[in-house]
Amino acid sequence: MVQEFISTWRFWVFWGIAFVGFPIGGLVANRIVGAVSNPVSAILAGAITGAVVGGAQWLVLKSQMPLSPLYILATSVGMSLGLGISVALFGNETNGNELFVRAFITGLGIAIAQGIVLWQVVPNSSVWVVVVALSWVIGWFIIRSANNSM
Repeated sequence: MVQEFISTWRFWVFWGIAFVGFPIGGLVANRIVGAVSNPVSAILAGAITGAVVGGAQWLVLKSQMPLSPLYILATSVGMSLGLGISVALFGNETNGNELFVRAFITGLGIAIAQGIVLWQVVPNSSVWVVVVALSWVIGWFIIRSANNSM
């Protein structure tokens, strides 16, 4: 019982730490691609950031399930497509409500791609798709709110 609690507790700590992959991936993408100003730069930046985020998440998740490294590729492709489509449809402005629609589209791209990989090892991975898509909206809202308060 204690061992199970420690194992669960460790998992959630490392899952939280895995979210550091997003700013790290974003910084790397910004250095390589520059600002996300059009769909092409969004696709490239999304691929880079998605690979870093997917890699960090995969390192944590593989301790709990038999998860293929394809999860990293799926996250990269999903973020690349989601961010590219969202910038093509709504531009790159971060001040308006379009940001939240872009966040949802980006998150949905990631969620569907990850869900395809997870479908083989996790029953009800459709729940994952909904949670991840909505989490991106919440995450981008928090980031924008923090940036606006500085």
